[in-house]
Amino acid sequence: MKQIHETKINGGEPLFADAIENYHRLLEDFDHPMIERGFELFDSLKDAKTPLVLSHNDINPGNILAKENLFVLDWEYASLNHPYFDLSNAIENFNFNDQEIEAFLDSYDEAITEEGIDRLNRWRNFSLYLALFWLMIIEKYATIQQTEQDWMIKLENRLSQLEG
Repeated sequence: MKQIHETKINGGEPLFADAIENYHRLLEDFDHPMIERGFELFDSLKDAKTPLVLSHNDINPGNILAKENLFVLDWEYASLNHPYFDLSNAIENFNFNDQEIEAFLDSYDEAITEEGIDRLNRWRNFSLYLALFWLMIIEKYATIQQTEQDWMIKLENRLSQLEG
């Protein structure tokens, strides 16, 4: 992950924030209480002090091929983004436990402060909202499968618990 984030870029790459704004437009007439909370969380996470990096934005087990080398597949959502999104997305999508999270962050080779851990956890929450938004868009504009509906319910329940 660190190698992806350290990749030098020329500057014409798309911004993750633009994709999120597009999701917001697609869901603006969708009546669901979690939508605004999710977009407000994203707005609170934008940080002008942290340089944006090349981010995959869809790190999950289906996009990792491990043979003799490790390959990261499916770059359609790649853009410039805060590095914590890829980290948090991987933590969520691989369902890491606390020990695995610690090892993963150590392998990233960056000391993350307590404030950084809080921000990383907020990015983790946003990754859940983003998955929910994606499913809502599928539901609104296409045919949603039962497995996707079940996943949406799990996400809504988890986000409800996180919100207290």
